Amino acid sequence: MRLLSRLGILLVLIGFLNLNAQEIHFPSLSGRVVDEANILTGAQKKQLTDQLQTLEKQTSDQVVVVTLKSLQGNTIEVFGFRLGRHWQIGQKEKNNGVLLIVAPKERKVRIEVGYGLEGILTDGLSKMIIDNDIVPSFKKGNMQEGIMKGTKSILEVLQGQYVPPKKNNVSRTDKGAVSFGVGVAVFFGLLFAAPLFNSIINNMLLISIVNSIIVFFTFVGVGPLGEAFAMGVFMFFGSIVTMMSKYQVGSDSWYSPNGSFSSGSSSFGSSGFSGGGGSFGGGGASGSW
Repeated sequence: MRLLSRLGILLVLIGFLNLNAQEIHFPSLSGRVVDEANILTGAQKKQLTDQLQTLEKQTSDQVVVVTLKSLQGNTIEVFGFRLGRHWQIGQKEKNNGVLLIVAPKERKVRIEVGYGLEGILTDGLSKMIIDNDIVPSFKKGNMQEGIMKGTKSILEVLQGQYVPPKKNNVSRTDKGAVSFGVGVAVFFGLLFAAPLFNSIINNMLLISIVNSIIVFFTFVGVGPLGEAFAMGVFMFFGSIVTMMSKYQVGSDSWYSPNGSFSSGSSSFGSSGFSGGGGSFGGGGASGSW
């Protein structure tokens, strides 16, 4: 019965890991601040633009603040990863771009970090900025304040001036809860990482292998090795079957077997600002309120 129940869970995971991804219509890159959701005032946009322009002159790092009308049915992780690559924020040889993304409709926020800055603006620091500087203001209904404070902290990190808040001590009685929380975080982290792998890897066989490995390591920690292996094999063939029915040659899906991506209806703005050819690999952190 336990194996059957896990197979049932795995069927749900197959559907989750291989969801039909909608074509995204990206907003135009009209400047260093793209306020599609109309949250910021004109003065705030100018202040942020000046700060971001100064940073780029000093360091070549490109930071863009963007608010969205909608995530168009995507997770903010997938949207942010693909938006960064579509706009090509950051310099090509350095991949030093950062996006601060706010989606008020879905109540989501994300700091998307380019390859070259992942060692500086780490996932941990990104999460710290979201939890301490952005989300508290958002919860109070002051989204403008949260965006301004979050951007300020991002710039401080990139300039080596950020001072993290003091950590709270964890008592011994909390250690078990912390360990359990880490396990849960790893489990769901693997699940949410899968769509990013699927968007990076454009080969059906490789995607199926990645999905099966994710499931194997997810189940190996909670059951016998043989059972975890069986789950991985089941996921492999399940992924193959799912994608064969989903991705067809000549379809208008964002993914096709030849690895091409649809860029939606967006075009670069006429402000004179554009991405420098940078790339993203899913680094950063997300939050909600």
